Amino acid sequence: MRKNTFFIISFFIFSCTENSRTGNTIYKEYFSNGNIKSEITISEGIKNGPVKYYFENGNLFKEGVFVDGLLVGDFYHYTEDGDTTLINTYKDGDIQVTIEFQNGVRKFRIDRLNKVMFIYNEKGVAIKEVEL
Repeated sequence: MRKNTFFIISFFIFSCTENSRTGNTIYKEYFSNGNIKSEITISEGIKNGPVKYYFENGNLFKEGVFVDGLLVGDFYHYTEDGDTTLINTYKDGDIQVTIEFQNGVRKFRIDRLNKVMFIYNEKGVAIKEVEL
C-alpha cells in the first residue's frame, strides 16, 4: 500500500516600523505576491490609529481609525475597482450609522441612534423612511 503525505507550508510576510515622533508601531502584512495586505497602527499593544486592508491586487479593501482599541468615525469598504460599497460610522466602537452603496449609488442608510432606515432609488434619492 502506497501512502502519500502532503505538507502545507504557510508563511506570513510582515514588517514593523516604529514612528519615533508618536511611538506608534505600524505593522504591515503582505500577500505572497509581495503586495501589501494590511497596515495596522499599534500603540502600547492596542490598535490606535489608522488601519488599512487591501485586496491581493493592491487596491484598498477597507480603512478606518481606532482610538484606544475602539473604532471611531467612518470605516469604509471598497470593491476591487475602488467603488465604495459600505460606510459604517462608529462612536466608541459601536456602529451608529451604516450606508450601503451599489454601483456607486446609495441604496440605504440605517441610523441606529434615531432608529430609522432610509431607502434610496437608483438615483440615490431617498424614497422611503422606515422606523426600526
